[in-house]
Amino acid sequence: MKSLVGGQYVWGGDTPDDGGMDCSGSIIYMLNQQGNKIPDQKASDLYYNYTMEVDGHIQPGDLRFLRDSSGKIIHVQTIVDVDGTRVNATGGPENTKENPGTIDLLPGPLPGGGEIRRLNFSEE
Repeated sequence: MKSLVGGQYVWGGDTPDDGGMDCSGSIIYMLNQQGNKIPDQKASDLYYNYTMEVDGHIQPGDLRFLRDSSGKIIHVQTIVDVDGTRVNATGGPENTKENPGTIDLLPGPLPGGGEIRRLNFSEE
């Protein structure tokens, strides 16, 4: 995931060929680069289909999910260090190929809020 830092954020993008990637697209892209076959999905699909609860100790590769005020999952970040440093691909519909955002590295510690989950899936 760290290799994506500085890359382009594009709303709905799921590969560098799209001109950039969004939060869930970047995670799925990296998982598929490791030989998995996960289709493009929203952050909430990752949450429900490919993660499990964490025992309280974060580790690199864990995912941090954020919700809106109604409880809907709206964003996911990837933890890359036990201090809470994370890759953050964030933006909005205004971030297109012509107007991309940037994938950032946010330093730890983790701020309050969010839910940490661990990837848990079977390879197909």
